Amino acid sequence: MSVRSLLKHLQTVLHQAVFDGLIPESPAKRIHTEAVSGKVDPDRIPTPEQVADLIRAAGNLQRGNAPAIVTALAGTGLRVSELCGLRKGDVEFLQRRIQVRRQMGVDRTAGPLKTLASRRTVPLLQDVSMALAPLCAGRADESIFLRPDGQPMTRVDVESNFASLRWSTGIAVTPHSMRHFFASGLIAAGVDVRSVQAALGHASATVTLSTYAHLWPDSADRVARAGEDLMCTLRALDGVNADGVDGDVQVSE
Repeated sequence: MSVRSLLKHLQTVLHQAVFDGLIPESPAKRIHTEAVSGKVDPDRIPTPEQVADLIRAAGNLQRGNAPAIVTALAGTGLRVSELCGLRKGDVEFLQRRIQVRRQMGVDRTAGPLKTLASRRTVPLLQDVSMALAPLCAGRADESIFLRPDGQPMTRVDVESNFASLRWSTGIAVTPHSMRHFFASGLIAAGVDVRSVQAALGHASATVTLSTYAHLWPDSADRVARAGEDLMCTLRALDGVNADGVDGDVQVSE
């Protein structure tokens, strides 16, 4: 829960205390938080080359599931708590999909997801499938990602892995950076807002746009690309090049 959310709950409780006559005035009345932009800095989104370096470096951490964690986060866009909450039965290899149904708390107790929209099905990409397959042997209700002591991993454990990766690679990255990496890849491929929202489990398209709108090409770019594609199609059909000369005609000097 964010500081803004906690303050809102505190102010509600104190307002009720004032209404009930328990205190004369709310001490939180004059506390305000600065508005925080939700936009992701494009320069802080890891590149494919950097993610590949992270996966290779994860193999040197001597933590058996570290490469799978980086691969799965980069290839699904799951929140870290959602990844830790995955059970072996949630990965449906034949159907090539992952069912996101719960998240793991820091107390290692599985609980409900952040929002109703967070309950979703995401595609199981081939690289993610190969990374998860060795970890999914056993009962369907067992957690996939475990600590050496057999306890389920939590966000704290994953963040510890990434701290080691930052030290060994020099790449300024967090587990949540992998979610931004996945989202930016969808956007670059031309996926629409609603589909990106569904893939990430955002509560609304507004949340998606407030975070990633600046990564989508603007209308002028889209019009230009569409126009270029149209003209390419026309040239292919008519055999006419950009100078208006038939491509099959040999022009002598």
